[in-house]
Amino acid sequence: MVDPKTNKQEFEETNVQEDNFETELKKGLNNTALAEKQEDRLNFAKEVESLILEDRKKLLELALVDKLTKAYNRRYFETAISRAVARETRNKNDGKKVEPFSILMLDLDKFKKVNDTYGHDMGDVVLQETVKFLKGSLKRETDIVCRYGGEEFVIILENTDETGAAHVAEKIRNTIEKETIKMEEEMAKDGKVFPRVTISVGQATFDPTKEELNSAGGLFKSADTAGYFSKKTGRNRTTAYSPKIKEEVEKIIEREKAEAEKNAKEEAELKAKAEAVTEANVEAMKKAIEKSLPPDLPVENKIEALEKMLEKAKREKDAEKTGTDD
Repeated sequence: MVDPKTNKQEFEETNVQEDNFETELKKGLNNTALAEKQEDRLNFAKEVESLILEDRKKLLELALVDKLTKAYNRRYFETAISRAVARETRNKNDGKKVEPFSILMLDLDKFKKVNDTYGHDMGDVVLQETVKFLKGSLKRETDIVCRYGGEEFVIILENTDETGAAHVAEKIRNTIEKETIKMEEEMAKDGKVFPRVTISVGQATFDPTKEELNSAGGLFKSADTAGYFSKKTGRNRTTAYSPKIKEEVEKIIEREKAEAEKNAKEEAELKAKAEAVTEANVEAMKKAIEKSLPPDLPVENKIEALEKMLEKAKREKDAEKTGTDD
């Protein structure tokens, strides 16, 4: 015979086990839900971080990349060249090896004529294609192409001495000339136009022992001086900076200044002569009109008649200039 007490005890133990199971189940579900919430929060945080990084990247791009050509901009160049100069100056002061680096200053020849002849939209296309050609001519990731402004570009060549920079400069000049001719011929097949363009290049190499080449400003000015020499001596050529080139550029500037002063003086003299002739003509006209008036005419009538005749003469002269009748 079964003991009622034993049955009751077994029943109660079973209920306790079921209660414990239910409690543990709830705990497990709660832990799972908590884990899912934590995972959701973690994923959300990652998404936010990704968006922040993406926005930061876009902001940096806006701040440091030229919108039209996608080359780095002037701000980026000035920062990069200053860092390069500071780095090599520090190496020199610390007794370490100074690694050479060079910059190329590039200017599209007669670019204003491109805009005037083909329009600014085509001018923008030329600038974009120029950057593609420049990047295509450079094989190292450390070589940096920047749009300095307008049709001017500048390239930083790390670990590149004067000889190496001259080689790259000539390669770029030759590439621009050939590729634009090729584009002109290709687009002509479709009845379209693309202007031939050339580029003038000036180069300068960092040298901690020379004042004009041991600072960011001096280095840029030296490359610009060399580029100016390329422009003034035929265009579509490359020039490496040297004290001799600087002297030649100073002579060119002095000649241009003297020529401008001479032209301004001649223009002023011609203007003065023209004004003197005009005044003489007016005086002669007044005298001729006065002689044609009756001698006994009252003075006030003479003045009135003189003003009318001068006004008529002026209208007739204006009519001759415009080709219309009064």
